[in-house]
Amino acid sequence: MNKRNLLICGLLALGVTSTAVALVGCNAPEEEVPEIKETVRYSEETNPYAELTWQEIATIDDWGKKLTEAPISYQFEGSYSEAYQGNYHRDYLYMNCYEDGSLHATYGANSNYYGYWTNVDRRGNQDLVLHVLNYNGSEYNSGIYDLVCDEANSEYYDFASNIHNPLNGGRTVTISGYRYSPVKSLEVTTSDQSSGCIIGDDMNYSGLVVKVNRENGKSIAIDEESYKDSTCRVKFEGFDSSKAGDIDITVSYVNTDISTTYKVKVVGVTAIELNTTKVIKEFNVGDKINTDGLIINATRDDGVVAVLGVDKCEVKCSGEAGESVPVTISFQGIEESYNVKINPVVLKGELDNGDEITVKLVSLTDCEYTVGGKTYRLNYSKSNVSGTTYCMLSKPESADIPAAVWEEINTNYVILAAEGAIKVSKMIAYSIPDSGDGGTPGTPRYENEPMLGIGGGTEQRTLVIDSAAGTATISYKYWYAGQTDTFVCKYTLENGVLTLTEEISKQVGGSGAQFQNLHKVWTLQSDGTALRTPFVSG
Repeated sequence: MNKRNLLICGLLALGVTSTAVALVGCNAPEEEVPEIKETVRYSEETNPYAELTWQEIATIDDWGKKLTEAPISYQFEGSYSEAYQGNYHRDYLYMNCYEDGSLHATYGANSNYYGYWTNVDRRGNQDLVLHVLNYNGSEYNSGIYDLVCDEANSEYYDFASNIHNPLNGGRTVTISGYRYSPVKSLEVTTSDQSSGCIIGDDMNYSGLVVKVNRENGKSIAIDEESYKDSTCRVKFEGFDSSKAGDIDITVSYVNTDISTTYKVKVVGVTAIELNTTKVIKEFNVGDKINTDGLIINATRDDGVVAVLGVDKCEVKCSGEAGESVPVTISFQGIEESYNVKINPVVLKGELDNGDEITVKLVSLTDCEYTVGGKTYRLNYSKSNVSGTTYCMLSKPESADIPAAVWEEINTNYVILAAEGAIKVSKMIAYSIPDSGDGGTPGTPRYENEPMLGIGGGTEQRTLVIDSAAGTATISYKYWYAGQTDTFVCKYTLENGVLTLTEEISKQVGGSGAQFQNLHKVWTLQSDGTALRTPFVSG
């Protein structure tokens, strides 16, 4: 059946339905048939969508256009929450049952259901059934289509049912529905919003209640948790906390011209005060400063004292070892600080000739190298390759270390952090520049991506040469997924140019990366970096 014929049948359905019901009634046993409230009625015989397959139902209509233009008979909604290892999220389902007999539901941001509905059974009795045929282009629930609706014991909802979602092994989502009645008005209660917000704050939904009033006299308050969800039917516009003053927030209901407004006051801050009673105040060099437990009390322009989130502030610390190292908290040019103790990391080992050495990490970039009773100030950087941490030493211009001593230490060490020791390594580690520029073409980060097609998505990029084993290991981590690709390869090295010639092994962390797409020619720099080099055949 083509779409034009389908629509014609839909228009005729209202005319034939009453006849069909009367005929069925003549053959039924004598019993009282309940009064049917619905003005639009469909049975399996009269619904024009009932003859479509699950493949056809999703393509027969312009569902986006129907969402905003087509008359509705019933609406259903529901939600499902999932929590795993501290990650909590909620997905919302919204379903329209259109007057032409079709239905369409969205679930979360990317899931769609398609089907049709009936509200009259074969005997002429009222019986609302949702016939779901298609889920995201596949057959719904292995061909078990029918969702029978029960009468709901609710002041707002008329019906209740369950719908199947195949994600995460299969979930059952409870849905509630009502005979469609247009939205008449919105009411907003802002009891917790009256004090306003601080410049730079995010939209605050706490205590915000939006009540939806329909023409049939029924009202319901929208779940506060749903406001941030992209599929929520209540939308907020106008929030701007970039400057002080009163702002108007417009609240509207999707696909309608129904809206209302409320005011939010945006204020600045004159002072901040730090409460560090419950804050950790001792770290080792290289540790991330932990601000858990820090309370920031902000005095606003209007004299009100409010708690300011640490995430709204800039946290700065030198990371250098010391008994009283300041941690500075900055907000809108206002600074306060507290002191922490940062302990140096001391690693001990010995050279091949038996000389004892000590490497003391005194900041995130500087270390003190001691051998033969003499100490030299050097720079270092760390990277992790296949579970091993490499400490790459480099010599600053101001360093007074003799050339012979510098050559002796071989510039590279494997850090055995658990044992507090270091081991001199014949392996040489080079870092691949990662400027943190977001992967823009023409920048160091983009131009030195190890894998073709990544486009600026990696960090912790390292090339390690093990001359004894005859291998070079290139490793990088995807910043957006936390997965690491590692390739162990054979190589050639000539005039400071390293070429990866053959894959020995790989661990690609689910990325699907292949050796043929790996950039294989690298120029080794004296500063301990490796730069991607275009291959030029001889």
